[in-house]
Amino acid sequence: AAAAAAREQGVRVLAVPGDVADLDHVRAFVAAAIAEFGAIDYLVNNAGINTDLRNLHDIPLETWQEVVEINLNSVYYMIRELLPHLRSNQQGHIINIISGAGYSLRPNATSGVAYIASKHGVTGLSHAINSEEWENGIRCSAVYPGEVDTAMLDTDHQRLQPGEAEMVMQPEDIAAAVVFAARTHPRALVADVYMQP
Repeated sequence: AAAAAAREQGVRVLAVPGDVADLDHVRAFVAAAIAEFGAIDYLVNNAGINTDLRNLHDIPLETWQEVVEINLNSVYYMIRELLPHLRSNQQGHIINIISGAGYSLRPNATSGVAYIASKHGVTGLSHAINSEEWENGIRCSAVYPGEVDTAMLDTDHQRLQPGEAEMVMQPEDIAAAVVFAARTHPRALVADVYMQP
């Protein structure tokens, strides 16, 4: 549906179904994107999940592993597979959509231990990229949104009450921050963008 909407705006789109937590799928996606477009200038990592059982005392091991696999490992997989391409071009901008839970040293406990830990992992990964890859022309921006009106927000832990949807951010607000970071001249880095309603 997103690809179709983009095509209606005249945008050239390649949609590749797959699992971001499956390294083989990630490899296939990166190869298909490079074959289609010739070069990749930007990577936006935005996939993420949470779970209903999210406290330290009740989260099942399998659930912990799934959250970490999708929220942290998949980001690493995408960057790992794309890095040789970005290095060969001596340019590239990685934008990680993290979460306010990955920004604060004292995040809201309702986010849950696996979510908080995985998002802090992406924060560390983002900073490490800038430390290691700036000489190769590669930048990484980390975007930390607070409450955004998406399906993830509408859970038993954070269900929106009537009238509250207008008080939280919308996906297009986060997209505007991504575009701002992406349009910054390569000589400058927008390293961290913290957003809240």
